[in-house]
This record gives sequence, C-alpha cells and structure tokens, in this order.
Amino acid sequence: MHPQDNLSSSDEISIVIAIQSCPTGNCFPVSEEMGTVLYAGPFNPQFGSGADDPYEDFSVQVPASFATGQAQLGLAHFNLIGVRCSPIIFDVQI
Repeated sequence: MHPQDNLSSSDEISIVIAIQSCPTGNCFPVSEEMGTVLYAGPFNPQFGSGADDPYEDFSVQVPASFATGQAQLGLAHFNLIGVRCSPIIFDVQI
C-alpha cells in the first residue's frame, strides 16, 4: 500500500486488510463488507530506496479455516488530510 504524495498534509491513521469469500463468483463491494480481517492497525509509509512514493509492505496469512475457491482482498485506509484534519476513508478491492 502506498499513498500518493500531495501538497496537503496527511496524517496516516490506520489500514484494514481483509479477505472475502466469493463462492458464487460475486463479492460484495468493500464499502459494504470487508470479510475476514487479516490486519487492522497502524499505517506508517516511508520512502524506500528507489521508490517514488512512500510505502509500507504487509504480509498477512489467510486462516486455514477460510473457504477454498474464489476470494477478494479488500483494503480500507483511514487518514486525516489538511490543516482542518478532514477524515478520509479510502477503500479498494484487490
């Protein structure tokens, strides 16, 4: 996960990485259902060697009890933007 560099200040708060089973091949949008949470915690992206944007790598493990078949990873990212600390929640299906 890497945020885009922008002119406004950004205070990174947290991210959630989850997996959702999709037995019929159709998954719910991440904004409606995250599924089984694999990580929920701080997000502290840094510039790395040769990287254009700050990033942080995450390794997660799918529980052995998770259903086999089609699945979808989802990510929700919460941060505060600008001088007013406007809350922003960004979610994406992977």
